[in-house]
Amino acid sequence: MNQKNKLYEFLEKIKFYITNNKKCSTVILLAILVPLIGKLLLVNSAERSFEAGIVAFFHNYSPSFIMALSKLLAIVFSTKSCIVILFILAVISYFIKRDWRITLIQLATCLLPMIYIFAVKFIVHRPRPFIGVKIKVPPDPSFPSGHTAAAVAICSMALMIIYIANKSFLRLGLIVSIIIVAIVAISRLVVAAHFPSDVLTSAIMYPILVLSILNLSKSNSFIYNKILRKLK
Repeated sequence: MNQKNKLYEFLEKIKFYITNNKKCSTVILLAILVPLIGKLLLVNSAERSFEAGIVAFFHNYSPSFIMALSKLLAIVFSTKSCIVILFILAVISYFIKRDWRITLIQLATCLLPMIYIFAVKFIVHRPRPFIGVKIKVPPDPSFPSGHTAAAVAICSMALMIIYIANKSFLRLGLIVSIIIVAIVAISRLVVAAHFPSDVLTSAIMYPILVLSILNLSKSNSFIYNKILRKLK
């Protein structure tokens, strides 16, 4: 009975946080709008043609070494590789702080937004770009970009490790992370696997969701007092 009361209290705190926090309400609104925007993109043929033209430009005019690098990045930042890299980073994080609870929060913070990304993918079900030539692309829907989301997830985990290891490198880590995400996003256009709106959506929404989960964790007194306070 005591556990049920604690669970109920925890859920009530989350409800209070959501209803009384403007930032959280804005994030929820954005999360609802994204699949609606995705559905609108499906019926807008002019916009689709415009974006397909951008994809064709990147694919047709990229040098061979850029194409080769883009194909390599497609492997490195695939969903399976992302999970492997995140767990490797989790092991590193654990050996730095020696607290499995901190590592677990870091993993959850980086992985939970991925559930949202894939949910939107299959809700919207946007076809991959077609630029007039036969290209081998992943079978799953195009919007939003899973590879760009994976890049953000990995960079977010790396930044949290930098935060607990040496905060003085955090700004440099942030700059490097932005560059990595941008490169991965462009690489998805180079291999003609995504529209620009696919990669932009993941590059914008994923960090917002990560920060929202972190703020939600801080708002919970148990998580903050028992775990997150140690990071200060």
